Formats: sequence, C-alpha cells, structure tokens
Amino acid sequence: MDITAAILRMSEKGSRKTHIMYGAKLSYKLLLDYLASLTSEGLLRKEGDLYVTTEKGLEFLEGYDRLKAVPLVKAKAKGEVKVAKKTKTAEFLKKYRELLRSKEE
Repeated sequence: MDITAAILRMSEKGSRKTHIMYGAKLSYKLLLDYLASLTSEGLLRKEGDLYVTTEKGLEFLEGYDRLKAVPLVKAKAKGEVKVAKKTKTAEFLKKYRELLRSKEE
C-alpha cells in the first residue's frame, strides 16, 4: 500500500511514467503493472503522457493517511499488536470494504 500511496501522491497534479518510476523507486516492469492496476481500479487516469490521481484515488489517500495515523500500542510477546482507537480503524475498514463491494456490483 505504501507504493500505491506514493504513486497517487506523485500523480495528484499529473506525472509522467519516468517521474513516477524514479520517485517510487520501481523497475519499469513493476511500474507498468502498478499503473495498469491503479488505472483499472479507477484510482488513476491517463491524460496524454500524464497520469493523474482521480477523486477515488484521493479518497484512498485520505483513508490511507487516517489508517497510518493510528498510533500503535506495545506489541504483546506473541507478536500481536493492539491498535488504539479501534472504532475509527474498524469504521474505515468497513467503509473501504463497502467501496470494494460496490465496485464489484
């Protein structure tokens, strides 16, 4: 998800493939895979030589930022991690799943 977020951020005002490739530190093949996937998912759109983040992509970034901002509490000995503010995280995940389901329909 970090690579996806990086690509979407670089493309907010429009970016060429080369700029995205170097900025996200991707090989050309991997870049093409990401661009194809993000375009087909509606998170990016191509305008001439530029890739531009769509409204759906901006919504993804907003949710991604909220999720990254959730502070983590000490990990338990078994490697389990408790997340503070579970309700906000749960609400975000629920909305994200609903968005994915609505796309499938």
